[in-house]
Amino acid sequence: MRLPWGGGSLWAEHRVDRIGSVLSDQKRSWTRAARGTAILEEVGTAEAVKALERIADGHPDAFPTKAAKASLARLKK
Repeated sequence: MRLPWGGGSLWAEHRVDRIGSVLSDQKRSWTRAARGTAILEEVGTAEAVKALERIADGHPDAFPTKAAKASLARLKK
């Protein structure tokens, strides 16, 4: 990947590529988590609710935790 501002060392270009790769992997992981919580919400069985509750016990700032909490809130309505 070429740096958008031009120039730059090979090391800098390598670091930018690595950061982009890490962010891309995290985005894919969060996308899978969002799809998983949506499926569990749609299924709505007792087992699915238990799985959502386990996910909702994660780190409070993590996207999968927030998605699971939102799914549980919608299921309780």
